[in-house]
Amino acid sequence: MHSHRDSSCEWYEVTQLLQFLRGRGVCPAARIETTAADDLAARYGQHLRDQQGLATTTIERYRTVARRFFSTSVSGTARSIYARCASLM
Repeated sequence: MHSHRDSSCEWYEVTQLLQFLRGRGVCPAARIETTAADDLAARYGQHLRDQQGLATTTIERYRTVARRFFSTSVSGTARSIYARCASLM
């Protein structure tokens, strides 16, 4: 049976291996598909860091809530999400 610590250690080791392989061009970086909600939440996180000076853990919590809001409340492009959010204010 694996403990949480064993899993964390194993994850760290796999991450280090992937970084090593990617650094030598053996393994390409994973492609990450993002949605308009993901992009807006990321920009919101940058705003919270750069303009508000919030702590990383606070930013992550707020970004999670924002992404969930953007994903469930509105859909479409970033522009349509901005328009919808503006109409709510």
